[in-house]
Amino acid sequence: MKKIRIALIAVAAVLLALPPVFGFLTESQVRERVDSLNANGTLAVTIESFDRGWFTSTALLTVAPPASRVPAGAPDPVALLFDRPLDVRVDFSHGPVSLRDGFFVGTSEFVARPAEDAPAARAGDAVAAQSPYRFEFHGQATFSGELHFLAILPPLDRAGEAGSVSFSGGRMSGTVAERSIKASGAAETLQIVSGPGTLSVQGISVTADNEIVSRYVVPGVFRIALERASVDFAQAALPGQRTSAFDAAGVAFRTDVRLDEQRNLLDSTARLNLDSARFGPDTQITTGRLEMTATRVDAAALEAASRRLEQSSLEQPTFDEMAPLIERLLEAGPAVTVNPLRFDVNGAPFEATLHVAASPAALPDAGPADLRRGDLWRMLLSGRAQITAEKRLVERIAAAAVKAQLASQYEEGSAVPFEALDTMAEAQAGLVLAMLGAQGIVEDRGTVYHTELRFENGALTVNGRQLPLDLL
Repeated sequence: MKKIRIALIAVAAVLLALPPVFGFLTESQVRERVDSLNANGTLAVTIESFDRGWFTSTALLTVAPPASRVPAGAPDPVALLFDRPLDVRVDFSHGPVSLRDGFFVGTSEFVARPAEDAPAARAGDAVAAQSPYRFEFHGQATFSGELHFLAILPPLDRAGEAGSVSFSGGRMSGTVAERSIKASGAAETLQIVSGPGTLSVQGISVTADNEIVSRYVVPGVFRIALERASVDFAQAALPGQRTSAFDAAGVAFRTDVRLDEQRNLLDSTARLNLDSARFGPDTQITTGRLEMTATRVDAAALEAASRRLEQSSLEQPTFDEMAPLIERLLEAGPAVTVNPLRFDVNGAPFEATLHVAASPAALPDAGPADLRRGDLWRMLLSGRAQITAEKRLVERIAAAAVKAQLASQYEEGSAVPFEALDTMAEAQAGLVLAMLGAQGIVEDRGTVYHTELRFENGALTVNGRQLPLDLL
């Protein structure tokens, strides 16, 4: 019995002695994660203070997006969410045992919330001093180094001079392990009003299973789905009336990015599926599908080019700056494939495929390539494309193009009334399609028109007939 009491006392002593050790470990992990976030440009985070106790610790962080990631020209309500620092208080419970959110064995548990006494508010920032967004971010750090998290996002309604943001609230949960993240989240609605325009989104779901190599190179699978998304505009002449510009249902977008074994080249596939979309009052698109694949893309060159282009809002990159990066991308022999692009427009089907590849053998053996030379690009690139569309769709598109040209040339007081442009456009469109058919550029296949283009060895053929490039 005495031995048992001694053992229990020893265990209790160890448990009492360990929390400060885990407090040191927790602070070290926090600083490492903050350094990682700052290094890859995901967020700009500053540790204002870290008060470490025996069983618990408290940290005060200032969180903001990097300056380069603030949306350019964002309306006031969106800017409120992105361009001001957010003061966050994080309360930690040290391991090895925590009872903060039920029984947990690990390094630490924590919950992060907006700080009540924010430095920005104390400094007199009237916008930051308003009621903060009361999110909660719960986390559990395990002995193996994983971080399990749950983000609780409450409803949000904010307005500015140029518009407003309304969010139903949502949740996101997942696990972070070193550079890998697995997460899923959902929200019911999001509405952004900017000037006369309103973006409305319903039924939002997101999943991610990625490795964050950098902000620009993120292998893995990411998916976002929307039950509905729409854009409409207020009519100045009719107060209270709105015009729908775009209304889509059943939108699903997925990316799948893979690095090779040497982690130098990446392949990626992007898929977009659309149940239906209406553009204006007359155009209905259904059963839309797009699949695009890029292969053999130099990851380092892509990252460098992306980083420079992101800075273009501050200073436009010069051709001489971008040329070495473009040449490095071409040296890997990249290719892009679209197969298929398919949808129905008002019941009329349209389908297209595309493949473009670069041949590194066309680059010079020594010295930089002169990417301004058109003849170099002719030997560098090869590709093929096929387009098939129902006749009534092609005829409608052709008539709309001809009408737009006629309308741009129309003069008031003309002998031809403006209302007659539709008839003239349809007639001329028919003549244009007949001429293209006679030249072999468009094939008439009964109910559809078809065109196939190939570009190989610097020569362009359309439906098997070579087309002189100097005519283009």
